[in-house]
Amino acid sequence: GLAFAGAVVARPQRPGTGPPHGWIVPAAATAAVVAGLATLVPPYLSDRYVRRALNSYRAHPDQALRDTERAASANPLSLDPLVAEGTICLQIKRFSCAQQAFEAAADQQDNWYSWLELGLLQARAGNRSEALRNLAHARQLSRVDPIVAEARRSVRARKRVDPAQFNRQVVTASPIFRINRIRR
Repeated sequence: GLAFAGAVVARPQRPGTGPPHGWIVPAAATAAVVAGLATLVPPYLSDRYVRRALNSYRAHPDQALRDTERAASANPLSLDPLVAEGTICLQIKRFSCAQQAFEAAADQQDNWYSWLELGLLQARAGNRSEALRNLAHARQLSRVDPIVAEARRSVRARKRVDPAQFNRQVVTASPIFRINRIRR
């Protein structure tokens, strides 16, 4: 517009030459909905796959492990799919699978549970010094969990440890276990 003595005089515009206001608001709303769905749906799907895997691994272990892979693909930033995979592998006695899953989880996020299980797996394999290092690290990350202290005492005393048994204890007794959705 033109400024005249402090007033603005609007210039007339020809029809169809102004900004296309009619489609901006609906387009912005659609973009906001799409962005919201893109951020909410993958974590939701990942959580659903993890829950299904944890609830079905006894009857369908291979399907449950595929579900943990789907969960990790849907939400690669979540630790839950890797921890669930390791937990399932322990329970079905696939120890190398459990080790790989817990190593990946520990690499992704320094968490006490993965280090506990890695320590127990090392103890089971006869690598006592590595087991104690891993369990000491788990203890640093979780000073209040009695299961970590019990695992360290067992390995120090050279007792035979069963990672799956300790896993069941963690799931049922640990006050700070994060994946509490496993149904017994």
